[in-house]
Amino acid sequence: MKKTTLLSLLCTALLTACADAPLKQAETYLHEHKYDKAKQVLESLELSSEAPEDTQALLAQALFYTEGPLIAISKLQELHKQNPEQKTFLRIVQSLKKEFENLDQALRSVESSALETYLKTDPQDWFKERAQWALFMQQPETYANLATELANSKDPVIKQFADWQIARAKPENYASLIQAFPESSLKDAWQKAAIEQLWQSDKKQEAISQLVQWKDSLSEQNPLRAEVLLKQAEYTLENQPTAALNYYRTYLKQFPTHPAGREVIYKIREKLGDKLKSGEHIFLSQAADQRYMYQTAYGELSQVPAQDADGELERARLAMQAKYYPQARGHYQKLVSNYRGSTAAGLATVGMAKLERIAKQYDKALGQLHTVKEAYGSKPEVVADALWEEGIIYDLRNQDGKRARAYSQLLETDPKHEDAISALWYSVWYDYLQKDTTRMISQIEKYAPYYKEHPLKSRLNYWLARAYEQQEKHDKAIAIYTPLTQNPLMDYYTHRAKARLHILQKGGEDHYATVPYQGFTRDRIPDPGYTQAFEKAIAGDDFAFSELMQLYYLRQTAPFMELAESSDRPEVQTLHGTLLHQQGRYYEAVTRYRWLAEKDDAYLPAAFPLAFFDTYENEAKRYSMNPFLPAGLTWQESQYNPTIKSWVGATGLMQIMPATGQQIAKEMPIEGDYSLTDGKTNIKMGVWYLNSRHDVFDGNSMLAVASYNAGAGPVTRWLKDYGHLPYDALAESITYPETRGYVKRVFTSYWIYQALYGK
Repeated sequence: MKKTTLLSLLCTALLTACADAPLKQAETYLHEHKYDKAKQVLESLELSSEAPEDTQALLAQALFYTEGPLIAISKLQELHKQNPEQKTFLRIVQSLKKEFENLDQALRSVESSALETYLKTDPQDWFKERAQWALFMQQPETYANLATELANSKDPVIKQFADWQIARAKPENYASLIQAFPESSLKDAWQKAAIEQLWQSDKKQEAISQLVQWKDSLSEQNPLRAEVLLKQAEYTLENQPTAALNYYRTYLKQFPTHPAGREVIYKIREKLGDKLKSGEHIFLSQAADQRYMYQTAYGELSQVPAQDADGELERARLAMQAKYYPQARGHYQKLVSNYRGSTAAGLATVGMAKLERIAKQYDKALGQLHTVKEAYGSKPEVVADALWEEGIIYDLRNQDGKRARAYSQLLETDPKHEDAISALWYSVWYDYLQKDTTRMISQIEKYAPYYKEHPLKSRLNYWLARAYEQQEKHDKAIAIYTPLTQNPLMDYYTHRAKARLHILQKGGEDHYATVPYQGFTRDRIPDPGYTQAFEKAIAGDDFAFSELMQLYYLRQTAPFMELAESSDRPEVQTLHGTLLHQQGRYYEAVTRYRWLAEKDDAYLPAAFPLAFFDTYENEAKRYSMNPFLPAGLTWQESQYNPTIKSWVGATGLMQIMPATGQQIAKEMPIEGDYSLTDGKTNIKMGVWYLNSRHDVFDGNSMLAVASYNAGAGPVTRWLKDYGHLPYDALAESITYPETRGYVKRVFTSYWIYQALYGK
């Protein structure tokens, strides 16, 4: 038995030695850059059953230089799946990564000389052609000879780029380009151009036919489908208005958040208004309502007689939203007269009480509401509506206890009412101010099943945790804070939960406001190149080397943005947003991506540009202020539109009122004429004014921000009434709803800026 084992071990050693010899020879060839010879040895060795573990990794290196990176990557993907920590695999990856780093360094330089120098290093063909393409696109006239050479490339990506360049000059070539590369990620741009070329060439029926085929190839949720529907409507608007209307209807239904929606509604009313039937008026009203176009929504619905009580009630609701109060009263009176004793009549009576409240006839409104509750006591929806309106009146009269009682009754009456969860919040907040955390916890937990999908969910859960903290039940508080910290960063309570969790676990104080400024960095904002694509591709992400992403790596900004705008991939949309930043199109980026960022943090870099930051930093340093604070305030005030003006006249980035601007100019002082629409001037004045608010309120940033919005007088009152509360409770106690929301949004923006860019 021992002799057999010894013999077996000896044979294994001999076989390993035999295999090691060619492996060492291959490594020598690789070291000497004799890649073809190394490849030949390694491929032969790969067929052997005794091939060493390192063979595959070394073969990938040889293939990298002989057949190109993509062949090597496919081999490295297999190795990554088997053992991503294998030493030779890691060494080879690190070695090859340097090749991509050299290419990226040349591509990121704005100087053509960097690419010229890189090409003198005689890179592998795959790298060489990409550098040549970038050089040609930088200086097409100087390097026109490269265009013909690259058009004959065997690399499918470079071939596509070259053929696309030709098709731009000869649009009739787009059709053949689509046929040649049917799976390309660039195909949608070609398809759009090909259809437009047909239309311009008066081949209208063929253009429409191709639009239909293109739409059918797209998924229901693909953003490009919206563009196709709009194009179909455009092409048929003149001669086939009914078809155009159907396309617009489909678009409005399938893409409720698409930016062109409001414009489409206006276009339908202007171009097709005389062709709309009852159903279209109702649909258009619903589409306008969905987009907060209440006057339009009411106008469209008014074109159709109300068929029943629900229809009359909907007209009243829209009239109230549009602030058409006389019309709303008329609808309410019809309901009371024509549908006596019904739920709709009860809701209409509450609506008339609301009109009295708007007219500041509070006693009259309360009397009407008391009558409604008695008359419709068997109808929970009506009673709950009346209680909600009562609470608003008590709030206006600063009768917080009565409001809390009304809202507690509302919850008991109809916990599914549309305002029930808002009522829950006001009720439990009163409990907090009364230091009744036991009732507060009981109420929140009792109605938790009703707010699972409600926008107030994170607020209620945060204060449930705070109530447990006050009862020193820290484990329960931590169990609530922990999932809250995973919510999107656009949620104010995500940041608050993180702060409280840190305090409970590591100690310290809750300063709420700003932290000392330590500088900024742009390193966290994505700027991917071939190096990152190489790493991601090895891990299995094939999209990293898609034609679309290579447009970005090669700094082909215009075509990349054309395609990225309609992409459904967050990483592509984020890059689109950061390119908008680079072009100074900050407002466009913020307004496009802020809604996406509310659900997914991946969009934050697109939604929060580091705009005008040199000015913010320089001005903030004068006052020892963290520049991310005025940056966050600007994000809320103007979304970085330097020329924006509010309906009351507030102007520019930091929304300075002209009269306030005059006072600031005197006190700073600013010599001579100035313009509030000049970005730097507006920031200088806005930061100065924000600092003056800090001076008034002893350096308290939260109160300073509140004062920036509401003025010093109200803030002084809030400080007197609620200054004894912790910072987060003080922010919650601001009695102006606009200012309360403003403070939360400004600080959320500040915290996001700190997280994205702060050191």
